[in-house]
Amino acid sequence: MIDDLQPAWLNVARRLQSAAAKQDGTAIISVKIVVSGVNPVFWTEPEIVKLEPKAKGAEIIKFILD
Repeated sequence: MIDDLQPAWLNVARRLQSAAAKQDGTAIISVKIVVSGVNPVFWTEPEIVKLEPKAKGAEIIKFILD
């Protein structure tokens, strides 16, 4: 487990990981989180936007991360 990830955030992280596993290719996952202090209370269903062209996924990731 990552040391700086607080236990209250684990369910949010799991939900995002689950959404990522269901998509194919390169995508952007968006979610809105309602917090109380530093703890998540509610969150929206993750929205997945697939990026195209699918064949250039590695190129897209490199562009975003650079």
